[in-house]
Amino acid sequence: MTNYESIEFGVDLVKASQAEYDFLLEVQGLECLRNDAVLQNAIRRYESLWLPLVASKTENINLPECFLPPIDIAWVWHCHMLAPHKYAEYCLSLFGNVLDHSVTKSTDAYESTKSTWRLLYPDEPFEVSSDLIDGNILHIQLHQSKSDSFDLLEAIHRQQDFVYNIHLPHYRDTKFLEAAVTRYKKYLFLKKKNPAEFLVPCYDIDLVWHTHQLHPIDYERVTKSLLGRLLIHDDTDSDRNPGSKLSNAYGRTSNLWKNEYEETFATAGAMYRGDSPKGRLYLLTPSDIEHISGRKSVIVINSISITKVNKNDKKDVKLQILRTNLFQQSTLIQTLSGKMGNMTWNNQNLQFTYGPTDKTIDFKLTARKKLFSGKSQTIGEFQERFGQLIYNHELQNGGVFKSEGNMKLKNISSEAKYMVSGSIGRLFRADTILLLEAAGFEADIDLPSNEDELWGPVPLHKSNAENICHVASHR
Repeated sequence: MTNYESIEFGVDLVKASQAEYDFLLEVQGLECLRNDAVLQNAIRRYESLWLPLVASKTENINLPECFLPPIDIAWVWHCHMLAPHKYAEYCLSLFGNVLDHSVTKSTDAYESTKSTWRLLYPDEPFEVSSDLIDGNILHIQLHQSKSDSFDLLEAIHRQQDFVYNIHLPHYRDTKFLEAAVTRYKKYLFLKKKNPAEFLVPCYDIDLVWHTHQLHPIDYERVTKSLLGRLLIHDDTDSDRNPGSKLSNAYGRTSNLWKNEYEETFATAGAMYRGDSPKGRLYLLTPSDIEHISGRKSVIVINSISITKVNKNDKKDVKLQILRTNLFQQSTLIQTLSGKMGNMTWNNQNLQFTYGPTDKTIDFKLTARKKLFSGKSQTIGEFQERFGQLIYNHELQNGGVFKSEGNMKLKNISSEAKYMVSGSIGRLFRADTILLLEAAGFEADIDLPSNEDELWGPVPLHKSNAENICHVASHR
């Protein structure tokens, strides 16, 4: 084999890498798969039940696309295959051949596998129990792994944070993955030309490499024909500090790549992001989420009255009721008509939804400037803020309200009194609205790198590198 372009795979690694990406995100979303007790139980199910099932069926059905285990077993199987030499040794010692696997599955694989499982293991549930998913770790059987030379649990631990470095949308993009498959071929060919070197891949190559290892028969065929041996995937080194084995090997890989292909090894979107903040950032509890969530409810205004000293005033008035949001945008709810001397409106049943984006309900009293003039002017107004009601936990199931106050009338020395009453419906959770109010600006803030609570979307430096940033504070 004289160049990387002649390397051929028996798997569509672009499509398979997309399926692998989806699988890793599914695993990441299950917190229970970071619990050692759950993982030990998954290892028991994998070794004692799953692999024997696969081995018993491969003689009749040699289609790995047809086998789709539940997520806990699938995760253990996945991590085992990423040590291809150990996986091959294990399968050969127990079953006499390497059990194949495919990342992509047939549409009926899950239901078909579930049926087979239930026939063979009627006393063992197929899916992960809802108790485990919810964090209730009860009555998990102890299990002694059959793999004496390989610590499966430790292998799973090493893979848990890999997804953080590829959890970016372009890792599922077809063009990005096509380029990654080409770079994986170049990586394999570079290994052929430098067999003694410890070559370190970028994360685009690593995703494709992982995906290829999850097709153990094809992976063995390709690497043995190219290198004369099964290429071992070594994920035991994680120290990236200057002078470490990993750091030095990356430098050598970059130089060899540049000399061989006349291009830089590093590529946009495929580099190390840092340590995962998983387990370091504070996890909001259901109570926390409930506390900070917005609220909304249906408000019903039944009665409005405005009382002034001179009750004999027959001047026509209109009362506009408007809803004003946080962005000072107003919408009309209703316009009521009346006389200045009798401003009472009962049984109105004015309904509207009031939520976290609403600021006030405005009541504007208007009258014509002159008797025969069509133009009106505002002669008085008041506001109601129903936020106090929708965040009152005592009104969770609804209730009634009554609000009273004073309102200054234009061109009248005395104040009028107003009253608004009605009901509030059951409270429902709504969006949380965050607004910024500008405050001071400080430059060149030295952030402590040893405070895990300060980790954000981009992790803090874990080396002695300068750690200066610019901070704008808001409230």
